[in-house]
Amino acid sequence: MHNKIKYVFIRWLSLLLSILILFVFITLRIRVVVFEFAKSSAKNILINASNKAVLTVLKDNDIKYDDISRIYRDSNGNVSDIQIDTTKINTLKALINNEMYKLTDSNDFNIKIPLGSLINNEFTSGMGPRLNFKMSIAHTADINYKTAFVDAGINNVLHQIIIVTDIDCSVLSFGTTRSFSFKNEILAAESVIAGAVPDSYTSVYETDPNEFADDVFNYGK
Repeated sequence: MHNKIKYVFIRWLSLLLSILILFVFITLRIRVVVFEFAKSSAKNILINASNKAVLTVLKDNDIKYDDISRIYRDSNGNVSDIQIDTTKINTLKALINNEMYKLTDSNDFNIKIPLGSLINNEFTSGMGPRLNFKMSIAHTADINYKTAFVDAGINNVLHQIIIVTDIDCSVLSFGTTRSFSFKNEILAAESVIAGAVPDSYTSVYETDPNEFADDVFNYGK
């Protein structure tokens, strides 16, 4: 009798352990899938916010290429220097940052994942009813700028000023928090520069909140 009870106990214990292991396995598997969906959704939300923030600030302040960049020419009409107005750029960076946080003021979002996708099988992906999961986003954005030169024909160069947003993001979903980083670039202004151009130009940019330095960009071949 004692051996029978012991045998039944061991069987039930083995069954419970098997169920527990299966539950942990499924939970971990689902967490991976949920995080990938949450990461993709969070990235799309922040990219859209970043793009909209830049466009809104540029439109509201009527910013054009000539407002943030100045071209100098020599006596022969050739381009001798191109300078970026760092004061206006820094103002734009602050405005864009504030606008972006306004657009992402609500940190809680919902994502819907098909049941078939949670199984993480290529044959069931996208199938079945959609299950609702809540997620929270916390992020920081470091906004800078860069310039680019694109060949626009004989003696013509397209000068572009690009806003670069480096975003660090943490996503809380399905009881776990994970972090990731990505970069978003938005064209702020551009202009075709006609005439001979120098092999390099000097632009002053802010490398530290309390100091400025010269950065030489070489684009001549």
